[in-house]
Amino acid sequence: MPDPKPISTTPGRTRFTWFLAAVAGMAALAMGYGLVGASEPLVSSQTVRLAFRICAGLFVLSRLLMLVPLPGLGVRLRCWWVDYVLLLGGLAWWLLNLSRGPIVLELITCYCLAMAVWAIVYEGLKSLTRGAENGRVRAAGWRLLTTGLFLVILGGAVLALPACWHGEYPVPTEGDYVGYRLASHWLRCTFTATAALTGTGLSLIDIGQELSRAGQTVVLVLMQFGGLAILAIGAAAGWRLRRLAGWGCEDDNCSPHGPAWLIVFTLILALGLEAAGAWILLPMWGDDTHPPLSIHNDQLFAAAFHAVSAFCNVGLTLESNGLVAKAGHYGVFAAILPLMILGSLGGPVLYDLFRRVLHLRGLGLSYLSRHFWLAVAGSAVVTALGAALLVGIEKSPPRWQLRNPRPDTPGRLMVATVPSTSTPATAVPSSSAAPASAESPPSQPSERAKAERLQSQSRGQCWASAFFQSAAARTGGMRIVRLDENSMAPASRLVLICLMLAGGEVGGTAGGIRLMVLFLILGTLFSRSASSTDATSFKRAVARQHVLTIAVGATLSLLVIVALTTLALTFREAGSPQACLFEAVSVGCNVGFSAGLTGPHLSTQGIVILILSMLLSRIVPLAILLRSRLVSLATVHPQRGEND
Repeated sequence: MPDPKPISTTPGRTRFTWFLAAVAGMAALAMGYGLVGASEPLVSSQTVRLAFRICAGLFVLSRLLMLVPLPGLGVRLRCWWVDYVLLLGGLAWWLLNLSRGPIVLELITCYCLAMAVWAIVYEGLKSLTRGAENGRVRAAGWRLLTTGLFLVILGGAVLALPACWHGEYPVPTEGDYVGYRLASHWLRCTFTATAALTGTGLSLIDIGQELSRAGQTVVLVLMQFGGLAILAIGAAAGWRLRRLAGWGCEDDNCSPHGPAWLIVFTLILALGLEAAGAWILLPMWGDDTHPPLSIHNDQLFAAAFHAVSAFCNVGLTLESNGLVAKAGHYGVFAAILPLMILGSLGGPVLYDLFRRVLHLRGLGLSYLSRHFWLAVAGSAVVTALGAALLVGIEKSPPRWQLRNPRPDTPGRLMVATVPSTSTPATAVPSSSAAPASAESPPSQPSERAKAERLQSQSRGQCWASAFFQSAAARTGGMRIVRLDENSMAPASRLVLICLMLAGGEVGGTAGGIRLMVLFLILGTLFSRSASSTDATSFKRAVARQHVLTIAVGATLSLLVIVALTTLALTFREAGSPQACLFEAVSVGCNVGFSAGLTGPHLSTQGIVILILSMLLSRIVPLAILLRSRLVSLATVHPQRGEND
């Protein structure tokens, strides 16, 4: 007889009603608190109270619907008994004083949304761990894509609210074309929300100057949520691939609980490293020279913001000029750089190191997995090689290369620049500026601009900056030097493109092709065919072929997205082909470097193209990597010392 269908702890009717309650709750909070900064009330208080009542009523109805049918009621009550206790307690507290009604409604709304977020996170983690147990994650790509689209649309809508903006709301609510201006404003906010969620350090908004504390908090939450989600998904994918490739440890936990423990460990370690990084970064914003609007006199928030941005490999900062103004502070190399590198390595590698440092199961550092050594050694070699190339190119004599900046250099970024001592590295034109011709000479850079170039720095400072930028190109996308076409040689940008394509590790928060995937593909050139014909060798060969197929599929998907993005930008935007390629690779690899193309001059079509590229390049490769199957690999994992 077939196995009986398991009893659902959350029936479909309850989920649907709960979803409606969550939508009504988000609308109520947006109307009640998000429109505070508007010049005049856009919604009456009666409408706001009605939205809170609808949310509370639907949430209570969803819990009442969970009481039927009677079969399985005990299972559902054991899972959701806290909700009933809190609802009864809130009802009793309201009956004791009827004037507490508005507060009770707001508390129910907040609880409804919080539990909805927790349910989504729990179901996602359970899907990942059970997927590792039964060999696949059902419809992983579509689930990731729909969830990502929902979050970026919601995040853009929240950022577009007046309460998220500092000072006067940038969109007038009166006059002609109000709807068009609001839609354009929402699109810019959606771009920033997408960048924060996918770990791409590009923004059309000056986060430190234009957004209020509420808006900056929204960006911080999106960065944290997106980073932890990528860590969890990457940990599951990396755990599978290393077992398929035979790169794990002989004491790896191959039980169904192994991936679950790995994901939990990764998330806890991420929060701990971010807290330690924030503590180190506290003095960085303790001087009086920092713009007050960037941190609103709150060093703790600024430190937490940049620690999360670094470990989650996002690259967004509260400074309009990245970390260029803080390039000489020790926190950049003591906290930002280590956090970016550790975040790019990911859960499986850090889990190996953690177990060996503590000598769990009596094994020491000599028993680190092959995956660990390939990831660490590969990251070190690629980063050092990239830094050496950057220094060599930028410090080469002028007679060796016809490098930028030159007045007659063809193929420059076809946008006008506004010379200023306080403008960001990617100088952008005003909306009324006309495009500059390729033959027009660039404006003379200021002394500050010269000092912020890699070429103008001293030998020691140049090496330090080059190493940071080489690591950031593979990981977090933060910058401490200028990267625009007026400041960096075309050959140096080509080196950065290669580093961005290489990326971090499968289990980390960095993007790109990823080193483990590159090693799997390159390993086919040096692998030896198995001479044995026994069952174990056959299974191992099947596993190797399967993991190679997965690696090639993930690589090709990313390259196709980058190629299409480059073609679309070259066709639509006023940029040189190299600038469009640089921007497309940066967005496709979720890095966030810019040669000056992303800015106020970016067209609406270009914004939509980059939003789709950020989402697809983050989701599609991960979804392909999650399709690895581990059902028959219990006997395939090789013992230590065997050649695969």
